[in-house]
Amino acid sequence: MFELAVIGGGFWGTAVAYEARSRGVETVLIDDAGPAGASRAAAGIICLDWYKQDTVKRMLPAHWGPEAARYGLEWLGAAGGRLSRTGELFSGYHRPDTRYRPDCYLLASPGDLLETVPKRVGTVSGLVREVASPSAWRITLADGDTIPARRVVVAAGAATDRILALARLLPVEVRPLFGRAIIGRTALDCTTPRTHMTRPYQHYTLRQWGHPGFGRVRLGDTVERLPNSSQVAAMLTSVAPVFGAIKVEEELSGARPVCEKMVVRRVAPGCLAATGGHRVGLALAGWVAREAFRLLFEDAGEPSADA
Repeated sequence: MFELAVIGGGFWGTAVAYEARSRGVETVLIDDAGPAGASRAAAGIICLDWYKQDTVKRMLPAHWGPEAARYGLEWLGAAGGRLSRTGELFSGYHRPDTRYRPDCYLLASPGDLLETVPKRVGTVSGLVREVASPSAWRITLADGDTIPARRVVVAAGAATDRILALARLLPVEVRPLFGRAIIGRTALDCTTPRTHMTRPYQHYTLRQWGHPGFGRVRLGDTVERLPNSSQVAAMLTSVAPVFGAIKVEEELSGARPVCEKMVVRRVAPGCLAATGGHRVGLALAGWVAREAFRLLFEDAGEPSADA
C-alpha cells in the first residue's frame, strides 16, 4: 500500500508528489495523460506583480498572500525547474508606450517540470474508502488495476469534481475555462517575453520556445468559456500590429481549472482536494505542496475549510 496517491499530473499534483517523495513518503502519481491538461500547454511565465492585484488576490485562500508566489519561485528552482529572471515587455490598448516589468520569470520548459515525478498513466474510474480500514483508500483505474493508499490528493484540475463524485464526496465547484496557444516562428526577438493587452482582462504573451537559435515562439492564451477554435485567428489578428506576422506550426489547447477561490481542502479523512489555479497556478505549486503535506501529515483531522 502506498502512503500517498496523487491523482492528477499537472503543476499542483506533480508538486505535491515531488514534495512528499522528497520527505520520504512512498507516493504514486496517477495521470491520464489526456490532451486537455492545462499545465501541459502552459506559458511557463510568472510575474510576481500578478499576485498583488485584486483580481488574483480575491481567488486566493484567506491566509495566502504575495509570499505564496515568492515561496513558489524558490521551490521551483529547488525542484529543478530551469527558471530565469527575464523581465517582461508590456504594452496595452490604453497606452502607446511599452513598459519593462523586471519582476517576471520564465520557466524554460513546463514539460520538463511535469516529468520530475514518474507517473502511473491511467484514467481513474473508482475511488472508495476501504471498509476494513476507513483511513485508507482504493483507487480503480479504467484498465482494471487497483491502487491502495493511506491518503489521497485529488489534484485533477477541471476534472477534480468528477473524481470526488466517484467517492460520493461533495464537489469543490471547479469548472473549466478553455484556452489555446500556438507554437510558431517569428523574426521578432523574444529573449524577453512580450505581453500585449488588447482589451480589459484580455492579454496575449509571446515568449521564446525551445532553443534560442531556433526562432520558435509560443503565443497565447485565448479565454473561451466554451471551446472555440476561431479564437486562434482572432488572437493572431489582434496582436499583428504589435508583434508582426507569426507563422503557425502547432496549436496547443487545455482546460484551466477555475474556482471562486482556489482550493486546498480536506474533503474526507485522509483525502484532500487541490485545484483552481486559473491562469496563475504555476508559481503557487510549491506553496500548495507545502500546504497539502501539512494538512495530510502534520494537521490531520476532520475535513477543513480552505487551507
